[in-house]
Amino acid sequence: MRPEVRTFLSRTWTNILKLLGTTTLAIVLSLLFASVGFLIQLAIDLHQKWGAPVLPIVAAAFLSWPTAGSIGFAVLSWIYLWFRAAGQTISQDHLALQEQKRIAEAVPQPGSFPKPDLEIMIEEVIIHMTQPAHCFVRADIHNVSPGSEITIKEYKLCLSIAGRQFCSTDTQLIMGSYVGILQDEDEDNMPHLCKVGEFPLPDLRSKVTDGNPLKIGHPQNGWLHFVIQVPRWPVDKEIVGEEIHHTEEGEEYTVPEELETPHTRNIESAELFALDPFDIWHPSNNKALPKQGLFPWNKAVEERKS
Repeated sequence: MRPEVRTFLSRTWTNILKLLGTTTLAIVLSLLFASVGFLIQLAIDLHQKWGAPVLPIVAAAFLSWPTAGSIGFAVLSWIYLWFRAAGQTISQDHLALQEQKRIAEAVPQPGSFPKPDLEIMIEEVIIHMTQPAHCFVRADIHNVSPGSEITIKEYKLCLSIAGRQFCSTDTQLIMGSYVGILQDEDEDNMPHLCKVGEFPLPDLRSKVTDGNPLKIGHPQNGWLHFVIQVPRWPVDKEIVGEEIHHTEEGEEYTVPEELETPHTRNIESAELFALDPFDIWHPSNNKALPKQGLFPWNKAVEERKS
């Protein structure tokens, strides 16, 4: 029923009640008047849902008004109104649930997408033989999933050392804090290496972000910094001279002077992993092996001095 019609009927009946007071006649007329209003509403509903003619139902309501059956119509009208209001509430709740379901289904879920495909190539590995070890990896990463854009949530580096695997516990941003060092043999102080130049370390993590995801045909290349807990590094011992000592009696004797140089020859391989937004770890397409020359002896990394 239109709001203006409902308002008109309400005002009209309020004025009638003011004239009649609270007598039995007023109560009976109230029921009769309500029955007509609700039957009109029923007629409108039937017409909207099933195309039923409105005029015969309204006419029946007015014709039944003077009869005793009008009270029954009034009771039925009240019952109809109650069920109608309850049905509207249930219908609204159902529509709200349907809308929530539609929105939820519209949100992309990890399982609704094909598995992202990444190509990851390790190009260089520089390891500082400290405890824990600081590892710097230059890698090339490429999204090869057509029509997709992929960000990387995390990276992980795993070293295979003497038959055991050790993986990174921390990944740190380079962001200009480190610089690459080019080294060469020091002929005046063998077997040490001397610094002969520098090279930049572009940070791969800062290249692939939410605002700059990986796109097919646009690979990214850069360095990653990892911290890995590893066993004690093995050492090479070399006699580089003799140390002269004296006994309490003043006798002279010599002791070989040894130089201990830690090495990474016990590293069997290094493997890089990247975690995509669907929590899938992608291994690198290659493992860095020492015999491949991916562990350059003439490169190192040091903290940039401010």
